Amino acid sequence: MSNKTEPDISEKNSSGKGESTKAREIARISSLLRSFGVANLAYAISLAERLDMTLSDLAAVEHIHTYGDLTPKQLANNLKMSTGSITALLDRLEEAGYLRRDPHPHDRRSLILHITDHAIEDIRHVQSEFVSEVHQILNRYSEDELQIIEDFLNKLIPVLVKHSHYRRLVKHND
Repeated sequence: MSNKTEPDISEKNSSGKGESTKAREIARISSLLRSFGVANLAYAISLAERLDMTLSDLAAVEHIHTYGDLTPKQLANNLKMSTGSITALLDRLEEAGYLRRDPHPHDRRSLILHITDHAIEDIRHVQSEFVSEVHQILNRYSEDELQIIEDFLNKLIPVLVKHSHYRRLVKHND
């Protein structure tokens, strides 16, 4: 009797022997996801280099831009950096015109970090060709296929977050 909570991978390959077709597909997709992770990291490193910043700088910019309203302490905790290191990072980003530190509206001892329009424009400029190519790929899919891709990503992101020490920071809406 099959367990209803487990995926059905009982289909056999064309010879009727060995690993199921579904299991092989899952293995291929898992392998592609690992390759995607490596390629994504390589892209992030390249993006940071083209923006003349460190990978930590880029991670900070992306976190603040994506999740907003972060204090330096929150950013330091979530990037697993010391307060001294985060201060140096924020100084670099502010000097480059990528970051603004404003007084916290509810805690006069703290600050709120904001990404500047200059940073957003620089990142968009550097990423424009990449974004264009991604859109070209996505435009090849039907609306139904895009919904499947969106559903997959909406289910995958929380799994990544669950296994990440950034989970306190990352907000994801299903």
